[in-house]
Amino acid sequence: MRAEPLARKVVPPGSNVTPLRGVGWVAQTDEQQLLVLDDALETIATFRLPTDWLRGVHAVSPDLSFAAVSDQDNIALIDADGVVFWRIEHVPWGDSDSESDSCHITADNLVWATVPDPDWEGPDQWWVLDPRTRRVLDRAQLSTYASGSHQLAHPDMVHVGLGCGEGQDGAELYWGRWDADAGTAVVERLDARTRILADVHPEGHSYLSTPHDSGGLLVHRFPDGASTAECSAARFDASFSVHAVYLDARRIVASLVRRGCQVVHAVLDAGSLEVLGDGPLTGIPGAVVPGPPGTFLTVDYREGDLTVWHPTGLE
Repeated sequence: MRAEPLARKVVPPGSNVTPLRGVGWVAQTDEQQLLVLDDALETIATFRLPTDWLRGVHAVSPDLSFAAVSDQDNIALIDADGVVFWRIEHVPWGDSDSESDSCHITADNLVWATVPDPDWEGPDQWWVLDPRTRRVLDRAQLSTYASGSHQLAHPDMVHVGLGCGEGQDGAELYWGRWDADAGTAVVERLDARTRILADVHPEGHSYLSTPHDSGGLLVHRFPDGASTAECSAARFDASFSVHAVYLDARRIVASLVRRGCQVVHAVLDAGSLEVLGDGPLTGIPGAVVPGPPGTFLTVDYREGDLTVWHPTGLE
């Protein structure tokens, strides 16, 4: 089985690339820029960052009108020209067991941002910010001390997924939504500390998690988190990486690592996790990132190479 490259682009090595639903991707570079890329990897917007803090994961609004910047000791909202129009401070990351942050912007332009405990005495919080009123709408309590985190949009445009890594200590997985009637953030936690949030099904009824250390790839029912399918990496003589994405409503692409650090990508049935095709995709470097239906993106962090792929021979 093979995959056909549809588009390629080189960004600064080490850039963090995240999906931006309905637009393409955001590449966060160490040159203090956010590059918004379309489905063909063309740059369609650039945001200048007001910080050189490299550990936070920033976000761009779906309408490209502003970005939320996860700085070391504040959350800054910037317009398309890079001008800060609101900044809210918090205690610094890295001065306690909590080390780095992430932001997400919903379709209705609410900002979800992870923040350390204000007194450095407890786990992190998940704040909901309203850029229009310059207010913190709510501060939801988490159970994690994040060394790193990432957030993703649910297809219902209401829920936000949050994955938090705690280094060797484990990983936490949450789903949040804003209840406008009650004026509160509603947050649900997966009852496990070994699962990494990977991707959510295009129709929203399930999501993927990869293992924190060892174990298989899981499909979880949304919203209750019950596991409905599992794939063991033993059949590939490999171990799962943290990356797995929905290729479309029927298929999944998951990254595995074999002996000698060889990376392969398996195509699996989205419901049963049965292997599709005649074997893993080989010769495709980098981590997988969600793309438009029928495609996936790979990111070679060392070289900065981005490639959009379309698997062939599966239709």
